[in-house]
Amino acid sequence: MAADLKRFQKSAAADTNPWKVTGFRRHIATALKVAHLTQLVALAVVFLGQASISAAEPLRISPRPGSEAAGLNVSHPDLPGNVFDFRACEAVLDGNRDFGLFQVKLALPGATARPAWATNSGVHSYQWRYPEGVEVRFTAKPEHNQVAVTYTILNHTAMPMERVHLHTCVTTTEAPAFFPRLTPRTESQLPRNSTDKDYSELLTRLFVWSGGRALRLDATEHARREAHLSLIPRSEPPIQWAWWVNSTNTFDEPLIALASHDGQWTAALWFKRAAWASANVGDDRACFHLFPLFGRIEPGGSATVKGDFWLVRGRPEDLRRRIHQSPPAALK
Repeated sequence: MAADLKRFQKSAAADTNPWKVTGFRRHIATALKVAHLTQLVALAVVFLGQASISAAEPLRISPRPGSEAAGLNVSHPDLPGNVFDFRACEAVLDGNRDFGLFQVKLALPGATARPAWATNSGVHSYQWRYPEGVEVRFTAKPEHNQVAVTYTILNHTAMPMERVHLHTCVTTTEAPAFFPRLTPRTESQLPRNSTDKDYSELLTRLFVWSGGRALRLDATEHARREAHLSLIPRSEPPIQWAWWVNSTNTFDEPLIALASHDGQWTAALWFKRAAWASANVGDDRACFHLFPLFGRIEPGGSATVKGDFWLVRGRPEDLRRRIHQSPPAALK
């Protein structure tokens, strides 16, 4: 009995020495492996975080040489070979009267000539004054998937301006993922005596919203029978200017959005307030427009409207939902 007790104590003493216990050594080895894997996972998280940051780089923008409308080249780092000409100002209008079309011709940044683009920490800006005394101030800040824009109109005239709006333009000519297919004349719905080319396929992918529903422009009153199609906001008086033909259809959200051919990308304009939406499908500019609305401006006064040019993955409806769920800075 005593001998058995001594053997038990000796065995127990041996078992309490961890370095002589095979099972314990196995646990230690496993713990070291887990610690090593934890370090690897931490490094992977850091690496993936850096990768996501690089993937979230802002849109690329630069002043467009030779532009007559304060043009900016806009492209997305994940959509190579596609450049949009965002024409920041083709004209300023007061109601149905403009102060000159294609007047805003700016020298490139750093030029001695004036007026010229200014660039500061990636933000592009300009000031332009029409002979009548109407001044435009504009800034464009590139962000991820969008260019945040701010327009200010100053009235240096002696009379109030009643209903000020501004003619923007986004051309798709150098963006093959969006540029419309040319409709053969034998299949065209344009009037037979029309001298326009038919790029109305664009209208099958261009949307505004009315009553909470998407409205495709080829489903409007004039549809693909009109090369210069325009729509006004609901309850607003119509604008009669230049070559535009207003549809009886209206919109009630200040957003116009174009889907790419494959439906994977959307280019769009959004403003806090808008006076007019339109598309030109009669030549190879194949462009769409949304006119920010400034309203009445008294002599010596000014008005500012903010907005965004979007170039983002997803469908137009996805972008609209995103804007509603996370309103742009202009609405905050």
